[in-house]
Amino acid sequence: AYVDSFSFDKSVAVEPVSEETLYLCAHSQYLKGKGLPKKTKSYFENLDYVAFQDGEDILRGWMHHHLKKKSIHLNVRARVMSVYGVYKFISNGLGVGILPDHFFNSLEDHDLEVIDGSAKPLNNTISMAYLKGRSNHATVEAVKDFLRQSI
Repeated sequence: AYVDSFSFDKSVAVEPVSEETLYLCAHSQYLKGKGLPKKTKSYFENLDYVAFQDGEDILRGWMHHHLKKKSIHLNVRARVMSVYGVYKFISNGLGVGILPDHFFNSLEDHDLEVIDGSAKPLNNTISMAYLKGRSNHATVEAVKDFLRQSI
């Protein structure tokens, strides 16, 4: 399976295969109503958010990385399970959300803006995860090799 940079049980082997940069994005019309982006806790607490899953781990990681804030109130208006879902909500002006660079760069006609954080971008490692110590059939090893090369 492909996984993000989360912690796993010791029985799971994790092998990094790629990396993506995470952008905080919003529709330009949504941002016009919020004033010029400021790198302050109060500015970001005044925004509405579209998050991946409960807990908003990716949004909170972005805030911690760029603002150095662990405790920040996020007004999450929607939680979705896919990058495309985040894109659809933010492209319709519902709020702000995280999009990976490869997805953002593949968009053609859009009015989305990237909200600047600190100078250093937030990168997310994509890894292949599998059970340690299991003898795999040659077919499984061939699939793992194919996945390593296809990213």
